[in-house]
Amino acid sequence: MSKRYLLLEDGTFFEGSSLGGNNFKIGDVVFNTNMFLYQDILSNPSYGGKLITMTYPMIGNYGINSNGFESKVAPIFGFIISECAEIPGNYKSQVTLEEFLKLRDIPAIKDVDTRMIARHLRDKGSLKGVLTDSIDNIEKQIENIKKYKPEKDMVEKISVKNPFHIPNKGKRIILIDLGDTNTILKNLNSRDLDIVVVPYDYSYKEIEALHPNGVIISNGPSNPEYLNKTVENIKNIIGKYPVFGIGLGHNIIARSYNFKIIDSRKASFGSNYPVKNLETNMVKNRISTNSYYVDEDYVEENEFKITYRDIKDGYIEGLKNKKDRVLSISFIPEDEEYNEFIEFLENKENLNA
Repeated sequence: MSKRYLLLEDGTFFEGSSLGGNNFKIGDVVFNTNMFLYQDILSNPSYGGKLITMTYPMIGNYGINSNGFESKVAPIFGFIISECAEIPGNYKSQVTLEEFLKLRDIPAIKDVDTRMIARHLRDKGSLKGVLTDSIDNIEKQIENIKKYKPEKDMVEKISVKNPFHIPNKGKRIILIDLGDTNTILKNLNSRDLDIVVVPYDYSYKEIEALHPNGVIISNGPSNPEYLNKTVENIKNIIGKYPVFGIGLGHNIIARSYNFKIIDSRKASFGSNYPVKNLETNMVKNRISTNSYYVDEDYVEENEFKITYRDIKDGYIEGLKNKKDRVLSISFIPEDEEYNEFIEFLENKENLNA
C-alpha cells in the first residue's frame, strides 16, 4: 500500500495509506462526528469542495448501495478515515467503500489518526488542505494551499439545470435548489406537497408564474456571499409567500434582510450538535452542515425572533419573522420544523410573535 499525506495550510501533515482516486484538489478540511451515514456524506452537496475527516474509527462497514445516496453528485474533494472496512456486513451492499471511491475518482486516505486531526481542526478552526502522494516539495505545496480561493460556482455546478415537478394534491411548493438532498424531497413528498424544484438562479418572475403557495430555499455548499442573484430574487419573494430557508438557505434569507454573515472558521458537520429551541427550552441533537452564522446585532431591526441557538458556541441557529411569514434554520429540519412551515402555508395564526 503506497503512502499518502494530508497536508494542511499551517504546515501540519499526517501520513497514511492511499485510498480511492487521484483527483487531488485543495479545499477546506473539516471533520464529521457521524458514526455512520458516510454514504449520505459522500453524496451530500453541502459538502461540496471540502475534505471530510470522519472521526469514527471504522468507515465502510455496510458498503455502498444505490438507494443510499442523497444526490447524484459526489462533490467532495477528499475523504479522510482511520480504518476502511474491506468486507461490508450488509446484504444490501453493492460495492465496497474503496470501490466506490475509485469509481468516482475521489481521493482518500486511511490509517491516520482522525481524532487527532479533529482536535487540531477544533483548536485551529477549519484549515485549507490537500491530499497528496508526495511531500518532497512541501514548501511549494503549502504556498499553493494558502493561495487557494474556494470555487464561487459550486452551487451553479450542482444545482438542477431545468425545473422538474413532483406532483401531489397538496399546496404547491417551489424548492430553490442550492444543493438539495433526497431526504428533504422525501420529507416534502410525504406531506403530499406539490413540489417544483427550480435552479438556484430562477428569477422571482419565473417563480411567480408557477403560482406557488410557499418557497423553500435548500441547503447547499458555498459562501452565501457568492449568491447575489439568489439573494436578489428572494428579496422580491419575501412578503408574498411563506419562505423557509434550510442551511445555506437560512443564510440567503439573512442576506436578503441585509444581515451580516460571519464565517466562524469552526465548521459544524455531524449528527450530534445540540441545538436549543428558545420557544420550548428543549435541546435536541441535530444534523449540521454549516460554517456560516448570522450576526445577531442586526436581528431586532427587522422584526425577527431568534428561535434556535447552538448550545456550544451560542450562534444563531434559527430565525422567524411572523409578519413576513419567514422561517429559517441552519441545521437539517425534522418534523417539528416542517410542521411549522406547513402551519404558515395553512395560514394558522398559532406561531409566537
